[in-house]
Amino acid sequence: MSGAEEAATAPSMLPCRVCGRGPTAVISVSRNLGMLVVRRSWNYTAPLCRDHGSQLARNWLLATLIMGWWGLISFFVNFGAIATDLKALRTARRLSPAGSVIVPAGFGMAGSASAVLPQVSGTRLTLVAAGIVAVIIGGVLYGTFGPKSAGALVVGDCFDEPLTTGVISDVQHHPCFQAHTAEVFAVVSYTDAQGGTYPTEAEFQAFAAAQCGPAFDTYTGGGGGVAATVDLAYLTPSSAGWSSGNRRMTCYLVAPTGQTLSQSLRSATK
Repeated sequence: MSGAEEAATAPSMLPCRVCGRGPTAVISVSRNLGMLVVRRSWNYTAPLCRDHGSQLARNWLLATLIMGWWGLISFFVNFGAIATDLKALRTARRLSPAGSVIVPAGFGMAGSASAVLPQVSGTRLTLVAAGIVAVIIGGVLYGTFGPKSAGALVVGDCFDEPLTTGVISDVQHHPCFQAHTAEVFAVVSYTDAQGGTYPTEAEFQAFAAAQCGPAFDTYTGGGGGVAATVDLAYLTPSSAGWSSGNRRMTCYLVAPTGQTLSQSLRSATK
C-alpha cells in the first residue's frame, strides 16, 4: 500500500460527523449526474466511521453508476467519480468497527450537531433504474420488432402485409404473439440461368405454386385448423434487384381479409 493510501486510511481523531463515534477516516465521495447536454456534480468530504462511510460511498457509487453516463462529457467524467467512490468505499471498509475507539469529549467536532448523510433516496434510484431498463427494453424491442427490410425477412417472422403495391422496401415486424396479418413460412431461390430475363408474373406464380405450397404444408403440419383459413402470398425481387443477382422469393401466409393472427401457425413439430 502506498504512502498516500496509508495516510487516507489512517484513523482520524475526529468523531464521525453522523454518529460521533470512532475510529474515523476523512472520506471523500463524488457524484455525477448526466443530463445529455449538461451535467451536475457533487462532492462531499467528512470524517466518517466505517458504517456511515461505507453507506455513503455505496449510495453515491450506485447513483453515479445509474445516472452519471447520460451525456458525452458526463460519460468520461463519470469514470473519475466512480474511482473516487470506490476509493472511499475501500477506505471506510478498512476501518475498525465503529465504537471501538472513544473520541475525547469536546475534541474536534464531537460537540457539534450530528449531520445527516447526503444520500440519494432509494426510491429515486429504483425509479430511475426502472426507467432506464424500460427504455433499453423498448429500444431492443423496437430494433427487433420495428420496421424491417422486406429482403431481410426470415422463416418464422410475423409482420403486417403492406397495403401498397409496387416495390416494398420495409414491413412492420411483430412478435408473433402480437396482432399481425402475415407470417413467413419459406424463403426460396428462383432457379434460372444466371443472366436470364426477368420472369413474368405468370412465371413467378408457377414457381411459387411449386415451391410455396409444399413448404406451407410442412411449416403448418398439414395446413389444417386456422391454417386452412389463410391465403398464401409471396414477395419477389424487383427488376433492379434481379439485375443485381437477387433471386430471393419470400413465401408467406396472410390472415383472412379484415382479420389478424395472434400466434404463429408454425407446427409444434417443425
